[in-house]
Amino acid sequence: MNKIAFMFHNFRAKHCMSATSALKVGDRELAKFIVNIKNSRDRAKISRIESSPIPYVCNEQFASDVQEMFLKTERIYEKIRTRNKLLIEIYNRELSEQKMTDNRSAQTVSFSI
Repeated sequence: MNKIAFMFHNFRAKHCMSATSALKVGDRELAKFIVNIKNSRDRAKISRIESSPIPYVCNEQFASDVQEMFLKTERIYEKIRTRNKLLIEIYNRELSEQKMTDNRSAQTVSFSI
């Protein structure tokens, strides 16, 4: 990675809370922290959306409101799944590095979805 790319990803990691950029810079702990923060924030959003009442005006309006609520939560769930894949990638890297340093164990462990 060249110096400009490093500066860009460093800025995105620290100021924009980008877990991907934090991982590219090499700060795994920051990436894990960002993923946990964003996942808890998104779970709170989902619970707010699901607990908000939908006024029953007419049958068609109610159906479109329910569909809109479903689409909102589905987009948020997709973001959570993407971040969880990144988190699994981080854990797998840590496990592979640990296995390289500790060759005494013959068992292989890896995470997947």
